[in-house]
Amino acid sequence: MSSPVTNVDGRYGDEGALWPSMSHMRKRILDPWHMAELVSVGGLIVLFPGFLFVHFSVAAFDVTLPSILDGLFGFSSALLMVTFAALFPLILRGYANVVSTYVLAVFGFIVFTLIWAFTHTTVLDGAYVKVAFIQSVETAVLWLALFFVGMFLPGHSSTLYRTLAGSFLLIFGFLLLHVFQMGELTFNVSRMYDADNVASYQGFARSALVILIILLSVASTIKQRIVILMGGLFILFLLGARSEFYAFVATTLLMVSILTLKDSRYAVVMIATIIGTSVVVAVGYESLVQSRQLEILNLPSSSSWQSRQWLNEIAIRQLLDTPVFGYFGGHVAEGGGTGNYAHNMLSGWVNYGMLGFFWYLLLSLSPLLISIKRLLAMKTQDPAWMLAFTINFSSLLLVSAAKPIFWPIAALGWGFFARAILLSSGRVHAKGVWLTSSR
Repeated sequence: MSSPVTNVDGRYGDEGALWPSMSHMRKRILDPWHMAELVSVGGLIVLFPGFLFVHFSVAAFDVTLPSILDGLFGFSSALLMVTFAALFPLILRGYANVVSTYVLAVFGFIVFTLIWAFTHTTVLDGAYVKVAFIQSVETAVLWLALFFVGMFLPGHSSTLYRTLAGSFLLIFGFLLLHVFQMGELTFNVSRMYDADNVASYQGFARSALVILIILLSVASTIKQRIVILMGGLFILFLLGARSEFYAFVATTLLMVSILTLKDSRYAVVMIATIIGTSVVVAVGYESLVQSRQLEILNLPSSSSWQSRQWLNEIAIRQLLDTPVFGYFGGHVAEGGGTGNYAHNMLSGWVNYGMLGFFWYLLLSLSPLLISIKRLLAMKTQDPAWMLAFTINFSSLLLVSAAKPIFWPIAALGWGFFARAILLSSGRVHAKGVWLTSSR
């Protein structure tokens, strides 16, 4: 006899029922939580592998996107936010217990940034304030969309797993072919196809990093992790994004260190990875030394590093002048544009003051510390907590050293942490393991 399973709303269903009634199927399809799960899966596919393949097609096949799409990521995020905003009140009617303290803290932070931006726009004059206000609103949309995507991912999704795994293999195979045909250890879509209307190498690296970290986190065997690890290093190296490449390396090393405490075989993986990477660097040093990744060995000679140092000096001076309230829009007023911010977390202190900075830090640091504590306490790995750990660690590392507070992937980590809380607390029922390759 099949055992009853508690659903997300506390009702009971028959786990062994092979032929559910049509009324049950209709209720399942129309259930707002289930609809949010479907939107989440579709949203993650569009925002990351979808973004990558669409922009490659734009460049390689001279495809013209409708102007309303505006790069795809922003438009898709806005559409996702509107959809989730419509579903959330319906979800709360049946599943009010999904709102944890952390979820309220995330909502509170986003509302705070919007109020902060609106207040400054109302009180201050100057075109730079309006530009900064628009940037804050756009960032809030991205944060909300990605937070909901992370929070509502289902307990398991074979569609998502196969899409991400297939995308990884396709990207790896294409780049390997590129190396053999062109003899180059870099791949820049806009330069290769002379296309101006496509995402930068950083946009491609962002998508690749998220795909790789998710696959690495939920992989069920050591062999799978080795393939993803080695393939991921190859992909991110060729894409030329230093920060994403080193974030992936650091995340992998820390994750393997945690796994080694539970399975000594992972020590062999770490040793083999270090030796293999060292051999590759030694053999191909003459070619590799010209790459962006190895510029880190001589950063003072890097023009991008010099520019970032200049922007960082501006941010520090602004904070010394007004340490409590910051200088909203200061990166626009003195840096010269919305992209001329300090490429680290100081950008949040400048734009949203001391309170905004520490609120953001708390949202990003608490998931990391709690997920590490949970993983160390568990006898076996938990994909939900592993995912919360890896995404939040890589995001916090990047925002500490290379990305501004406006970088949206941090919110995806917040969502994955909120999801792990729900699954571990029993507030949401999840049959099986999320994204297992056997499904």
